[in-house]
Amino acid sequence: LFGVVLTYFTFTAVYYVKPRLGDGISQGVDFTLEKVKFLGLQDQTPGQKKEGGLLFGIKGEHHNDFDRIEDKKLQYWFKYVGGGIKGIQLRITSLNLGFIEDDGKENDELTNLGTFQIQPFYVRTSNNATTDLNLETGFWPDANGVGKVLRRYMKDANSIINIRGDALVDIYLINGYVNIGIIKVPLDFEIGASYAQ
Repeated sequence: LFGVVLTYFTFTAVYYVKPRLGDGISQGVDFTLEKVKFLGLQDQTPGQKKEGGLLFGIKGEHHNDFDRIEDKKLQYWFKYVGGGIKGIQLRITSLNLGFIEDDGKENDELTNLGTFQIQPFYVRTSNNATTDLNLETGFWPDANGVGKVLRRYMKDANSIINIRGDALVDIYLINGYVNIGIIKVPLDFEIGASYAQ
């Protein structure tokens, strides 16, 4: 009987839950940005010989609300399996962000903002848990994309920029010793004038 139960849970985790983890995170996890601080200059883009990077300190809160996950089976896994795990180590291997140039148009094309690198970090995985984060983030801006953002704020200082993109996230268990693979997490959030400045 134990073997049957273990086989069922393994099959469900591999073939049903894992391909949907990104959607579950997108629906059930919030990040509230509290403070952005400029820390200095970065020498090179990760893996490339490109200079001109900026280093920022980002402070915020990571909060779980798994009741918002629409898929009930996926919601169950996040609540009860995530609650049993308690916490995971995350490493963002790729972060691609862009913005909609004119939100009034039916146009999904994004203008690239640049290349990002974020240090690995730990988050709690229980439902309704909050994790305080202080992260160092490297940013190598795309001159064209950032220029368009600046022109947007010059026209209207109170503009809200809609940011979209995706992150490839490497997930580790047991204090970072067990890797369970990379998932793609869709991102969609807004940046107000205070943070853009």
